[in-house]
Amino acid sequence: MKTKIYNVFDKNAFEYDSWFDKNKYLYLTELEVVKEGIGKKKYKNAIEIGVGTGRFSEPFGIKIGLEPSEDMGKLAVKRGIAVVKGYGENIPFFDESFDLVLIAFTLCFVKDPIKVLTESKRILKKRGRIVIGIIDKDTELGRMYLLKKKTDVFYRDAKFYSSLWLIEKLKKLKFKNITTYQTLFKPQNLKNLRKLDRIEKGHGRGGFCVISGEKI
Repeated sequence: MKTKIYNVFDKNAFEYDSWFDKNKYLYLTELEVVKEGIGKKKYKNAIEIGVGTGRFSEPFGIKIGLEPSEDMGKLAVKRGIAVVKGYGENIPFFDESFDLVLIAFTLCFVKDPIKVLTESKRILKKRGRIVIGIIDKDTELGRMYLLKKKTDVFYRDAKFYSSLWLIEKLKKLKFKNITTYQTLFKPQNLKNLRKLDRIEKGHGRGGFCVISGEKI
């Protein structure tokens, strides 16, 4: 099932990981939005689908990650995460194993996003929460990403989705209590970001949106 997308991440794992250090405040802003999506509830059993190098799991104490790229996973292991090699379309865990599923910047890279969402619901316990971070294609930042796809080594083969599309899919899967938070409203200023960008409830304007829902 391995595709050229995952080959790219294997070949460029260190370059990918170094981005977070080079873009400190952008990264910290993204973490704050994810934090809003997770909320104040404490989750004992959490997993990140597409854990990458562990840059999102580590700050939130998520100890288990699913990752198809071996080289990315090795960096996540160094951050204290138990990495299982696999794909979000076929998650190798039993039903109702986790009370939190995080999917950050992963959905645009998978072959079948609906299957990933369905599998994520399957492994969630009742009252468990799914938290998904995406680049919203219907925003200014999303349009910028679409324009630079051909020249970007990581996003060349990505497929972006809108917040409205994702909300609709979560509703069809019977997720409830859906919340949305957004940030990165002026993408032209992101390279010079020297403080945390503002965070607002809602979706449709901020380029990075975090959408979460509860399994009832």
